[in-house]
Amino acid sequence: MAPPSDLVGRYQQHLAETRARLDRVLGAMLPSPDVDLRPSPIDSGFRSHARFSVELLEGRCAVLGTDPLNGSADWRSTVWILPSIGRRLVERVVAHVEETSSRFPVRGFDLCLGQGTEQAHLVVAVDRAEPVSFLPWAQAMLERDQRLTGVSVPSRLLTVGEPFVQHRVCAVELRSHPLAFFQTNHRLADQLFAAVRDAAGREPADDLLDLYCGAGVHGLLAGAGPVLTGIDSDPRVVDVARFNARRLGRAARYIRAEAASYLARPWPRSPALVIANPPRAGCGEAVNAALGTLRPPRVCLVCCSAESHARDLDQLGAAGYAVERCTAFDMFPFSLHVECVTELRLR
Repeated sequence: MAPPSDLVGRYQQHLAETRARLDRVLGAMLPSPDVDLRPSPIDSGFRSHARFSVELLEGRCAVLGTDPLNGSADWRSTVWILPSIGRRLVERVVAHVEETSSRFPVRGFDLCLGQGTEQAHLVVAVDRAEPVSFLPWAQAMLERDQRLTGVSVPSRLLTVGEPFVQHRVCAVELRSHPLAFFQTNHRLADQLFAAVRDAAGREPADDLLDLYCGAGVHGLLAGAGPVLTGIDSDPRVVDVARFNARRLGRAARYIRAEAASYLARPWPRSPALVIANPPRAGCGEAVNAALGTLRPPRVCLVCCSAESHARDLDQLGAAGYAVERCTAFDMFPFSLHVECVTELRLR
């Protein structure tokens, strides 16, 4: 379960290559040609999510994991990416899978750790055609470790225990949906969330539009002042965002809609601030054009693809926006994906 012996050296090489790529892709669009890249601590694990597959080979159960350096391999050699609680939980899940494989053939599982908590949720992959009920399996798994608070089997529409993942980010208690994306680097997540929060708070904003809001983290961390509206196309995360807002006492509206179609509706006035955290493909031409028409004074753009981010910045620049700050976070070490937080202002 130990990390590779040359981990530090390989990470330094990765950082150098990432800085060079960010400078090449984004440098010309920024106030400073050198991108501010925040590295990830990599000792003692950095991931809060890991996926494993299960294969039956000659009557025995083989569990395979994936790590960003070696790809698919025996699970023991891949769990170094997880913190100690994650490694211990994977051991217990693997033991349960192996002990019950003849009666309950599991095809894979995802371990979702809560950020800043000692809690986790397990998502289990099972063939739809498998006739056996997995309720006893899930109940027995929960009894193995109290830090595992919920087990979901999506193909059976089955959830035992709590149907969410509990987090504590920037000293705020929040939930996420176990089947929806949530930042997976538990060592850098607070820094990323704080960067967006600080961008929102640089000057007063009486209303805030949170596009691609997910569980509502960015908008809810922005503070109690603004009138908050969150937009996402995934009904699961919209429900979670509404819960998070109620729990924090925020008068927020969360609406299930595509960002482009929502922005295309008539607006009595522009929001003072838009936070947009699109998927890897970025906002895209339709959303950027709509923002150019709506003309909010400030935009905070968050994206995990430097290439998509550069395209969005170029299109928003053509619509009259100038970049004021950009910070990159190496949320996915040893991959090409880097989370960029860029603040723009209407010229």
